[in-house]
Amino acid sequence: MYIKKHLSISLKLTAFTILCTTLVGCADPYDKKLPADGRLTIGEAEKIAQTLTGSDQERFKNWAERILRKEKYGGEPSVAIVKHALLNQTEFEMRQQQALADIALKKAEQEEISHQKKQVQREKQAEIERISNQRAAVNYEIGKHFSAQALSYEFQPLFNRHGEEFARQWLFKLKLTNTSSKAIVGAVGWANISDVFGSTMGSYPMKIEPRVEPGKSIEYSVIMDHDRKNPRHIAMTEAKTFMVNWFFESVAFSDGSIIDQKSMADSQGKKPTVMPASPLAL
Repeated sequence: MYIKKHLSISLKLTAFTILCTTLVGCADPYDKKLPADGRLTIGEAEKIAQTLTGSDQERFKNWAERILRKEKYGGEPSVAIVKHALLNQTEFEMRQQQALADIALKKAEQEEISHQKKQVQREKQAEIERISNQRAAVNYEIGKHFSAQALSYEFQPLFNRHGEEFARQWLFKLKLTNTSSKAIVGAVGWANISDVFGSTMGSYPMKIEPRVEPGKSIEYSVIMDHDRKNPRHIAMTEAKTFMVNWFFESVAFSDGSIIDQKSMADSQGKKPTVMPASPLAL
């Protein structure tokens, strides 16, 4: 009786030992403890990774390599077990993907802004060319009826009552010719001045009110004040010779008719375009 009872207890202890061994052998690899500093050798990381499933194997090895490089994201929590390491690596990869997505989005936005700027610039350039062509057409039409030829120019001093020079002015002498059938009583345009090498010295507004009878020519003087602070005016004083090209935007006849952009647009049944204040910066 005693022998049977003792044998029964021994069998139970053996079975319990086997059960405990089995349970230990089947412990969840995701709960495996990791070193306090989280640092593993490549071999140790590989051994643990083999106990994991699917993509977790590669993710754990990536985590281990990252920790060896001391590469952590801001606020990354410490790890105690494999599961924590995988969670941290997943968060790290998600942040990396988000950073790449942000970079791609910013690049796309910059490209769109650049595209829009180029489009606006193209539209502005097209508008400038359109207006320039319209103005050139007006000048060409006026040229059929009226022309101005620069005969000479002088850089004249101005004196006060004490005989002291206080300023200077430019005096341009022109030959105005009316080839139309009506008297011309006024013209508006620009004097485009350049040196003999073609370098611009400015474009200056001009408004004159001569009376030129049909088929006649007259000499006419135009005065322009000299600005001592204007670099282009200074360049004019330093040039031995410069060229003057007269560009007209409007001419008025004695009968009240006018040739300008508006009249030409009206004659063609088109809405006139507002002209810019100046074709060139002074």
